[in-house]
Amino acid sequence: IHVFSIVSNEDLQFGLIQKELRLRQRFEQVIDDIERTRKNLLGYRRQVDEANNATDENGGEDGGEQVNPAERSINEVIRGHNETVAITEGFADIRDELINNGIHTQQTLTRIDEGVLNPLQRITTEDYTDVETTLRALARVSRDGAIPPLPAIDTATDSLQSLLERMRRVLREMQKLETYQEALKLLKQIIDDEEILLKKTRDERKRDLIKKLNGPADKGDPKPEKRPPTEKKP
Repeated sequence: IHVFSIVSNEDLQFGLIQKELRLRQRFEQVIDDIERTRKNLLGYRRQVDEANNATDENGGEDGGEQVNPAERSINEVIRGHNETVAITEGFADIRDELINNGIHTQQTLTRIDEGVLNPLQRITTEDYTDVETTLRALARVSRDGAIPPLPAIDTATDSLQSLLERMRRVLREMQKLETYQEALKLLKQIIDDEEILLKKTRDERKRDLIKKLNGPADKGDPKPEKRPPTEKKP
């Protein structure tokens, strides 16, 4: 048994705005996680650089055991990739709901397609793939405690930076989209307020007209007419 809820267009739009806001918050969290992964790799690079310098100064001796974050970074990026795919699907669902319920405009669809959906699809199919490829290459050269060459780390951090830049551009578009939706909501509220005021004015005019048609209001039962007293004959 399928249960369908009938809601007004306004309630539906409000629900979609809330859904969009939740998707944006999830995307912000993904960006924070990817940024943390990049910072961890930069810290790893400093460790490797210091180890190389220590090796040179000690005449080829081992510079100490290094903590290799490559494998962990791969897992973090895969989680971000999966979450970004889910967010993309969420925005596609919003687009479909707008069209299916006939509450879309061409401007709204263009904003979603060009500002959010198309860039997200490129991110999930190209940018994340590039990042995962560079991280796996870094993991291969740094297995068994081997100190990886700095270019391998730089390639991985550069690919993460490119991913972050593209994600932040999409985030700015999401923020614009939310502002646009809020403007529509405010405009609707203004229109609703004007309709309420207009209805109130019509009701007042209607009452005034009824009063005029009914004449002056009665002020209780009329008092009996007073007659002059009669004179008594002697």
